Amino acid sequence: YLDICSAGGPSANIANIVKKPKTKYRPVPLDTIELEKLAVRKLRITAKRALAAAEKLYTSGFISYPRTETNIFPKDINLAELIQTQSGSSTWGAFATDIINHGGANPRNGTKSDAAHPPIHPLK
Repeated sequence: YLDICSAGGPSANIANIVKKPKTKYRPVPLDTIELEKLAVRKLRITAKRALAAAEKLYTSGFISYPRTETNIFPKDINLAELIQTQSGSSTWGAFATDIINHGGANPRNGTKSDAAHPPIHPLK
């Protein structure tokens, strides 16, 4: 394409712009399978390594139980309180505060619930 563009001279005219609407949905809460898939795809680490890291975070009290097939938050979980605890972070605290200032948590629920554990979420 470079040859086509440079052959016409130093200027160009835009003949047509096509705009297509795009919807970006909020992700569903994280379960074990999605955690592993995202770790492989986005972080380029093995699923085994991702789960080992998640278990270390769990035993240190940073995240909820990582071995869950639930992607629906229970009605009695206080998401606003969980978000408030994140507002002190120098990395993402402003984002957490923005969520609180704009009506709080409104998660998009998935379809699976094992009723034993909530989706994976930060605790501190």
